[in-house]
Amino acid sequence: MARPDAVRSIYFLAFEVDERLGDRLAAHKRSGKQPGEALPLPLPLTAEFSRDRLVATLLGDAPFTTVPHGRRLRGPRVDAPHAAIALLAAALVPLPSATRCRSSSWTSDGGARARPRATRPRQG
Repeated sequence: MARPDAVRSIYFLAFEVDERLGDRLAAHKRSGKQPGEALPLPLPLTAEFSRDRLVATLLGDAPFTTVPHGRRLRGPRVDAPHAAIALLAAALVPLPSATRCRSSSWTSDGGARARPRATRPRQG
């Protein structure tokens, strides 16, 4: 990737945003609160995993185009972190199979691209 800092994904929003996020998460850890108390999450952390419930939670209006290695979001890049994460997460639906996971991301040209994250057994 020629300009990795120009890509926005659910795992990287921009250096400054990620620094603030790291500081905020560290403050929550130091607070002594349980994660469910400190952060209002859409799914309870203690509940049994349900793929259907996850899909229902992520589902939103995130138009994307399927490209050879994932998904490219259509439309202008959203800079507000909360809104960007919601769109990037919604673009994960429909979920891929259990053997291959893709993440969505925006490129600096306003489009988005998803990079595949395939799991392969180690050789040797």
